[in-house]
Amino acid sequence: MVSASTMMMDLILFLEICLCIFGVAATEEKSIDQIIADASESSREMNFLYDSSNGMVKTEMDMIFPIDVWRELMQKNNTRSKRKAIRPLMFRWKTNEIPYTYGDYFTTKEKVEVQNSMDDWNALTCIRFREANDRDKNKIIFKNGQGISYYMYFIFEELKLTLESAPEAEIISKRITKSIILHELGHAIGLFHEQSRSDRDTYVSIIKRNVINGLFYNFEKRTNRDMNLYDTTYDYRSIMHYGSYLFSVNGEMTIVTKDKRYQKIIGKAKILSFNDVKIVNAMYNCSGNCPKKSCPRNGFVAKDCECYCPDLKKSIRKCPVSLRLIITDTSGDGGVTEPTEEKICRDNHRSCAVWAQMNECKLNPVYMLTNCKKSCDKCKGGKDETVEGKVK
Repeated sequence: MVSASTMMMDLILFLEICLCIFGVAATEEKSIDQIIADASESSREMNFLYDSSNGMVKTEMDMIFPIDVWRELMQKNNTRSKRKAIRPLMFRWKTNEIPYTYGDYFTTKEKVEVQNSMDDWNALTCIRFREANDRDKNKIIFKNGQGISYYMYFIFEELKLTLESAPEAEIISKRITKSIILHELGHAIGLFHEQSRSDRDTYVSIIKRNVINGLFYNFEKRTNRDMNLYDTTYDYRSIMHYGSYLFSVNGEMTIVTKDKRYQKIIGKAKILSFNDVKIVNAMYNCSGNCPKKSCPRNGFVAKDCECYCPDLKKSIRKCPVSLRLIITDTSGDGGVTEPTEEKICRDNHRSCAVWAQMNECKLNPVYMLTNCKKSCDKCKGGKDETVEGKVK
């Protein structure tokens, strides 16, 4: 227990979820929040839970706070300096390493699912989940069983807002789904639910009349003081987004997307979205040792100092070299040179070489000289490059 004389503030964040696979209706795949709801051991778990024995409040189905912290979160208009102590709810570990261990027996298949989820975060950010050793006081424990399923306890220094110490965290599991593990690891890294962003009303509507009586508090927005958005836009595809029917009383939608194309997408992410990755890279300053660089298409500089852009198929990929704008620091006060475009010459179709042999470069120059420059020998010193999809 940390005493008041230490000038530290206890900030306890509980994340609770039973990671189980249940029967999924053939007509429509279940969203992350529906899986969480199905995993509840009783209907009481869907209510606002306050445990007077330990002073904890449960909200949004998989997050539990101390009652005093919860009250602070609800006081949105409070501008006292004390609010600055609550700001690190978008917390981070003191280092980029997050140790883990298994507390009970897990099948090989279950461990592979957990490892694959951690590998995704490891590959695309500078976070490194690694096996814990005897020297690790702070770690995650994956535990197979029933009951309270996941909790984490963090202590932050009041001014520096860095993680100082934490007891063990437990994840209880029967059969693990990757999307749920990615979601809960997102909480462990420091992410809130996407639909609680301060700008969410621009992107989704919350239909209060469809929400179970007494549970509307689960749709509270976080203020910018509580939840740092790191200059990212709202993300319907986020692994942290819940589905359309969260806490519905009548089977009607409670979260309606302003862009109707995303209505059946929210809550059903299977992989990390571009913004999930971008915000964690920013949170942990993954490009801190890289030269200053500006990336196109709302891209970001990753731990390998390369630009990464959104991709419809893989969610994230290296920005094509032809689009990368390089900015180098030329002075101690942040002065930069003018952006210069790196040029690339390559074929954009796998049949370019065959078509070139058929004299298509002359017969169809409008297409060929634009899309098959390499095969038509129009590179002028440029080079071909294969764009990779993962951060090395």
